[in-house]
Amino acid sequence: MSNRTLNIVKLVFLLLILIPLCVISYRIVVKGSMNMSVFSIGSGELVRQESFSDVSAVRVDLVSCPVTVTTHEGNGVSVDISKIGLGIQGRNIPTVKMEGNTLVITEPRAIVSFSTAGYHVELSVPANDRMDYDMKSVSGHVHLEAPSDKAYLRSTSGSVRLDASCVDVTAESVSGSIRIHGDDSTKSVRADNTSGSIRVAAGKNVESIYADSTSGSIKISIPESLGYKMDYKSVSGSIKDEYRGIKYDKNGSALMKGDGEVDITAHNVSGSIRLEDWD
Repeated sequence: MSNRTLNIVKLVFLLLILIPLCVISYRIVVKGSMNMSVFSIGSGELVRQESFSDVSAVRVDLVSCPVTVTTHEGNGVSVDISKIGLGIQGRNIPTVKMEGNTLVITEPRAIVSFSTAGYHVELSVPANDRMDYDMKSVSGHVHLEAPSDKAYLRSTSGSVRLDASCVDVTAESVSGSIRIHGDDSTKSVRADNTSGSIRVAAGKNVESIYADSTSGSIKISIPESLGYKMDYKSVSGSIKDEYRGIKYDKNGSALMKGDGEVDITAHNVSGSIRLEDWD
């Protein structure tokens, strides 16, 4: 190895050491003294817990934090924020506040961050409350397991899940999978994805289902007796109604008589499209 190459290797190694030290030093000087809470040696430690009443809607805007909403038998909304991961703990703990009757949870944006551990946001809401949800996380998953009249769920690289009674649901992801499992109260479902799969299940009263994925498969579960009007398109994937054993061409429309009728739009490029039970 030449002296020049050796010097370059030494310089790169030195930078790998100095950059983390500079970040930590910045936090000590600018943001206060260093303490052990900056370092996380395990997941699950609760760092914030708050309760709220008179909540009618939830809005969540996160960067790296996953968010999960579950239910409880009682009143009020509780918010738990816990550490996840190992290593240097970021200081960008999500903020929680009320704006009118809307509970707002946001994650501060950092221009420079050197964190290898993060936070998980967990909400527990009354089981009988049908709030509206607008929830987004860039790299964390977004999971809703609480009833809602209207839900808008988004993630760039994380998965999106709904497993609850919801009237109108919209789900979006770029590379994470989408799973929407509604019930007889579900009227409208829209799922947009780029490279992840889409799974949609709805009950007998569903009126419209829209599913679009570039390279992911699409599975739609509806009551077998429910009729449908379907607009479908796939470049290289197969299209089939598994309930009735019917195969369709790559591009077209189909009308199936039954007990009621749902408008279905299912488009993708390289994945299969199936009408079948998947849960």
